[in-house]
Amino acid sequence: MWWARWSDRQCIYIPALYTGLMIEEGTLVFPGDKVATAEELLPGAGTADVNGTIVGTVMGTFMVNKKNSQAEVTPLTSTPVVLHPGDTVICEVKHVMDKLVLVDVLHVAGKHRHITGDKDAAIPVPDIAKAYVTSAKDKFKIGDMVRATVTQAGANIRLSTAGKNLGVIKSYCTQCRAELEVARDKKAELECPRCGSLEERHIAADYGEGNLDWK
Repeated sequence: MWWARWSDRQCIYIPALYTGLMIEEGTLVFPGDKVATAEELLPGAGTADVNGTIVGTVMGTFMVNKKNSQAEVTPLTSTPVVLHPGDTVICEVKHVMDKLVLVDVLHVAGKHRHITGDKDAAIPVPDIAKAYVTSAKDKFKIGDMVRATVTQAGANIRLSTAGKNLGVIKSYCTQCRAELEVARDKKAELECPRCGSLEERHIAADYGEGNLDWK
């Protein structure tokens, strides 16, 4: 994009400020994640234009349709995976109680395939961390993306986040919904870059590094 500035003798063209946000092709995208701006690409399959920002509408892999200049997210669809104890999974928190966290298991880390059978799972409060946790509400919020290990498979899936690379890997401010960052002054685990809110979570050791699919 260019804009012109006229002088008495000539027209000088100056490039406008570039505000590109396009992420790298092949990146794992969750619903609501920003993938590009409307100035860079048009919305395509699996994406939508939200106030000038192209966001994913499904979980999948970000790709660019160069022929149509469209941003696309290819859903994670292939041979279903059966969960087994010891598997590392990516989940989304759906409900939090004092003694239990209910999550929706999205996929097995590193396999990017749908899971066959029940996807509802629970993280009991004793399995949240190695240290004592009084209430799960202090460590998780609805909408958090979580990396966990399967401790019990089958009809009643149980998970654990008691490990260095386990826990919340992506979360949003409860006040303004901006994506939370690791707190700089360590008064809390996380802080909001938009409103400054400080929040607690049980975070994975690599929170904020963009590694959402560690296996």
